[in-house]
Amino acid sequence: MSRAKLLILEAEKKFEEGDYRGARDAYRASFMEEPPVSRGFGTLEIAEDWEMFRFRSELFEKYPHSSEVKSALAHAYLRVRQPQQAVDLLGGLIEVEVELTRRVPLLLVRFRAALAARQYDVAAVDFVELWMAGARVPAAKRFRKGMLKEVSGLVDGRAESLLGILEGQLSGESLLMAYVAAKRSELRAIAGLISTFS
Repeated sequence: MSRAKLLILEAEKKFEEGDYRGARDAYRASFMEEPPVSRGFGTLEIAEDWEMFRFRSELFEKYPHSSEVKSALAHAYLRVRQPQQAVDLLGGLIEVEVELTRRVPLLLVRFRAALAARQYDVAAVDFVELWMAGARVPAAKRFRKGMLKEVSGLVDGRAESLLGILEGQLSGESLLMAYVAAKRSELRAIAGLISTFS
């Protein structure tokens, strides 16, 4: 067996044991021996994400009151596909942060996490605040396009609650309302199509 394959076996064993740093290093060493197979980078990314998550968790244990550490841990939760924990952690940070320029990045991450966690009411509240902040904070205005793309990708019929909140809160935004109406029609069409296969 080649050295690269032995390193892959070592990486997989370390990953199963929860030694994400060791797994990451073994995957990387294997790739330096020979080019990775098609799923190689995916497994490396998972190990890197979990190693990053573990480190941020350790920081949080050491500095539980640091808003910067909490924010970093929330990002890590999102990367390891635990969006509900990110939503919960960011909720406390957003609640106490009053400065709009510091709220915007927190709101953006919570918006993404809330979409992933299917907490559409939370995502809608964050969308509205971010959209309105775009009038005063240039960074928030730049995020509008990305937020619309993320909403565009929704296929869950329960996301209609998000659209309803947007209609109620941002009714003066005519282009956005046209988009909301189109997205609502799309979600209903998807739900109708899915029901024919049930």
